[in-house]
Amino acid sequence: LAGSGCIQTTIVPLTTSQPAMTINAGFVGVKDLGFDRITKPVSGGDGIVCAQGMSHVTLDNLFIQKQYRGLVLGATDISYANRMTVQLCESHGVDCLYGTNGAVQYELTNILSQHNLGDGFHCVNTTAVTGIGPFLFGCHSFNNALQGYYFSGSPSFKLFDVFMLRCVSSSEGLGGIHFDGPNGEFSMVHGCWVELIGRTGGFPRGFDSTLSVQGNTGYGMRISGSQGSSALNIVGGLIWSCAWSGISLESPNVDVTGVTCIDNGAAVDANIERRAGVLFKGNGAHVVGCHIIKSAVGSGQIKGITVGAGTYTEIGADSSNHFTGYDNITDMVDTSLATLTGTVSSRFPL
Repeated sequence: LAGSGCIQTTIVPLTTSQPAMTINAGFVGVKDLGFDRITKPVSGGDGIVCAQGMSHVTLDNLFIQKQYRGLVLGATDISYANRMTVQLCESHGVDCLYGTNGAVQYELTNILSQHNLGDGFHCVNTTAVTGIGPFLFGCHSFNNALQGYYFSGSPSFKLFDVFMLRCVSSSEGLGGIHFDGPNGEFSMVHGCWVELIGRTGGFPRGFDSTLSVQGNTGYGMRISGSQGSSALNIVGGLIWSCAWSGISLESPNVDVTGVTCIDNGAAVDANIERRAGVLFKGNGAHVVGCHIIKSAVGSGQIKGITVGAGTYTEIGADSSNHFTGYDNITDMVDTSLATLTGTVSSRFPL
């Protein structure tokens, strides 16, 4: 199904509660189309919905705005989405759901999700045996009311092989990227060259003056929940000028390598745990080869690394990390909030 261009060929859904397009077959391609509602949608009034169990769905050069959720990938076996703009939706811009068939793979390339009242990219596995992906390449989340990218596993239902390459999250309402698994797990998360920019602020323009969202809060990247024995690898990237700490490591077994954190943590925030380049709040976390920079004295983060309140048996930050712009060495690492056991303290580059 092809139009003559995403702006020139536009589908206007007339009902407020039905999807603009439902794909209920395999090997379907949709390209060069726009989707735009006249009336405000309600739950169910999504843009494009891919039904569960469909395979090889290809979406290219689409413009979706003013839906309930923009693009809903409903446990499609293999989906490819490329060159897409999703904006001004009442809920999430892109919603990846993992269903009972398992073995789901999503590849999302060059997608802009902006000004939505939910997450820019929302990926949740609640019922699948295995959720594979999503693979995100060159995607941009901008000024969404909640998180730029949200990933969540559930007990026994992991997300495997989450890749992010050259993705950007900026000016989100509640933070940049959140890997969240309350009693759930991830396996092999690769955050390669992720850029999180802009102190969070402002909120998307909705369809009427009654809409309001939170702003000016959020971590650059937050990893929370019990991840079990899985290992998360965050490799490379730039996190700068986020309202709270650049990286919040609240789960065990997280490795962060080669990330640059600049001027994170709003100085006006009274919670010292939120005023650091990197915040440790889980066992078995390691930060290696990172640059942690405070751009100016008295602004942004007050510590390079803060170990949050609690008891920890293994937390590592070795001497390969580099600190720049701090007044003295005591500004770099703060362990005063935590109880460290064993040989943990010797891991810090003091």
